[in-house]
Amino acid sequence: MEKVIKNYLKAILDSWNMDELDALLAQLGMIAAALQTKVSSQSMQLLEILNSPYINQDKKYALLCDLAQDAAPLDKRGKNLLNLLVEHSRIALIPVLHERLRLKMSERNKSYRALLYTPEALDRKMLDRIAQSLSKHFNIELNLEERISNKDGILLTIEGLDIEVSFSNERFFKNLRTHILKAI
Repeated sequence: MEKVIKNYLKAILDSWNMDELDALLAQLGMIAAALQTKVSSQSMQLLEILNSPYINQDKKYALLCDLAQDAAPLDKRGKNLLNLLVEHSRIALIPVLHERLRLKMSERNKSYRALLYTPEALDRKMLDRIAQSLSKHFNIELNLEERISNKDGILLTIEGLDIEVSFSNERFFKNLRTHILKAI
């Protein structure tokens, strides 16, 4: 499946310009969100319909087009892409395709998303300072999102660059204790 995803991604990147890719990303995002939401009964029904062998491909295609149209009007290539995915029973690839396309576009634009996991909320000024400092250091545009975590420490991940930085109070005090014991 990895090779199939790469082939779809290559075809998309070769066929759409940047503005069109933004619209396609939004359209695939609408579909991916609907497919990945497993909380409501409506999304469960959607998954059942799209995975059912008893519902014809035309209805599945129409349903996907309706979901995508909520983000932006589909052009001919977008409709063809959805039709191919339905025809070859690859609807489940849409969330993965969306994520890979998002990462590729981030790479091209040098605009990345970073997730900062903290035990308590930080003020907006501090988050902006962190984002500016990291943007300057890596020479990229960085969108920093904060997530509250129940762990005692801080973790920062930058998607697409495979960068992960963490600080753990427990590990810090353990290392400090070890250092002091070695010094004595």
